[in-house]
Amino acid sequence: MNYQLLAIVVFFTSFFSMKFAALWIEGEKGLGFLWRSPVFAPRSERRNLKSNQASLQRIWQRLIFFSFLAIAGIEFYQFLFTQFDFGLMVKAWIFSPYIYIFTNLLGVGAQCLGLLTKELPTDLHNHPYLAQNISEFWGKRWNIWVSDWLALISKSLSPNKLLERLFLAFLLSGIFHEVIVAIPYYLYSGENYFGLMTSFFMIQFLAVSIDKKILKTLGPRTRRLFLWFSLLAPMPLFINPSVMAFFGV
Repeated sequence: MNYQLLAIVVFFTSFFSMKFAALWIEGEKGLGFLWRSPVFAPRSERRNLKSNQASLQRIWQRLIFFSFLAIAGIEFYQFLFTQFDFGLMVKAWIFSPYIYIFTNLLGVGAQCLGLLTKELPTDLHNHPYLAQNISEFWGKRWNIWVSDWLALISKSLSPNKLLERLFLAFLLSGIFHEVIVAIPYYLYSGENYFGLMTSFFMIQFLAVSIDKKILKTLGPRTRRLFLWFSLLAPMPLFINPSVMAFFGV
């Protein structure tokens, strides 16, 4: 089994484990969730789009658009990284926009599968590039499906303490990414990159805490600068060699 296939198997195993955990907390019975839309928590905004022809057309247009971007993008990065000898850190920063393209493709693909269900999920991302601060980026704009699940789990573990909920949410996110990327890569290649993704999300926890406790009284420009610095500076921890190997770059 190659690395990519192993990572996909682990991803879906983790995916359904997340759904089981959310359903256990909510007390829902039955296995209907296995074929329903990928919404992790009750607070997700769900929209019945099947009766709206314009919305359905938009989904197919987005599928074609992000499929093209994903194929063209990976070809571009493979060419770029073979022609120029970038260091690992520089490659991570250059490659970071592709994560947005790839995750959008996954999200719109799930929406297409959702056409087989009663409801379709909202978009995976909510225009994260429009975020005014890092709290808004992680809480309302990036990967809404998983952020819903993390909010549900962390609130059940620490219902009264915001800081603890934030810590648990980012810790669980780090562990989830280690499971779906670092572990399959270790099993495949024997190379150990454990802890890098968790470290990235712990830095994000500190950044969100600083934003909520210290920067909330400052102007929007300062908070936006802090947002992009906090995201991009530690990006090589997230886009590490195990991630680059998955995409073949």
